[in-house]
Amino acid sequence: MTFDAANKSKIFTTQCFPLYSVLLAVNRTKLDWFRLSARGLELRILKTIPWNKVNVTILYVEWNHVPAGEAAAINRYMKKCGFTNYRQISPVIHNKKVNNYINTHFLKNIPFQSL
Repeated sequence: MTFDAANKSKIFTTQCFPLYSVLLAVNRTKLDWFRLSARGLELRILKTIPWNKVNVTILYVEWNHVPAGEAAAINRYMKKCGFTNYRQISPVIHNKKVNNYINTHFLKNIPFQSL
């Protein structure tokens, strides 16, 4: 641990592992819900996940701190990976910008009934 005097904050150095490696280590490649909030690094992290090997039903991505235009890039990338942008949550709620994605394969298997 070090101290950043300019920002009056502590800096911790830690070892990081790719999400897929962690999932394999715990023998879980199916997740019902996955939340990602990484202070602007969301797209870079999402691109490290082998989506053909990981089955996520609902993906919650916070994008408060992403660079300009990157929220649209996240939407395009997740669509390419087989997700439907279900809902964008208003920044009014907890002052967060969030997109919820649903795995398109999951949506196709829901037996909708007409009312």
